[in-house]
Amino acid sequence: MKIEILDKKEDQLFDREFLKVTGPNEGSTPSRISIKNELVKKLKVKPELVQVHKISTNFGGGFFSADIVVYKDEKRLSILESEKYKKINKITEEKKKEPAEKASNDESSSDGEQ
Repeated sequence: MKIEILDKKEDQLFDREFLKVTGPNEGSTPSRISIKNELVKKLKVKPELVQVHKISTNFGGGFFSADIVVYKDEKRLSILESEKYKKINKITEEKKKEPAEKASNDESSSDGEQ
C-alpha cells in the first residue's frame, strides 16, 4: 500500500503532529493497523506513538483518507490522547496479535502429539 501525506501540522506545545494521509483502496478500506504499519515504516517512529483517528472513503472513489496523530513520546500520548482512541487503537493491535498467537500454539501442540 502506498500512503501519501497530504498535510502535516506540528503541535510543538504538546509534542505531537497531526497528519492527513491518503492512499488507494486495495479492494476494501484498509484497516487501522495496516495504515499504522505503513506510516511507521515511512516516518520511522514507534508503532505505539501512532494513533489513527479517522478513516474515510468515497463510494466508488478508489481511495481513502485518514486523520493520524503521531506523538513524540509515550508519556504525552497517555496524558493527551482520549480514552476512545486509546481503546480503538489497542483493540486493533490485540486483534492482530490473536491470530499469530493461535498459529504458534497450534504448531507447538502438533509437535507434542507425535
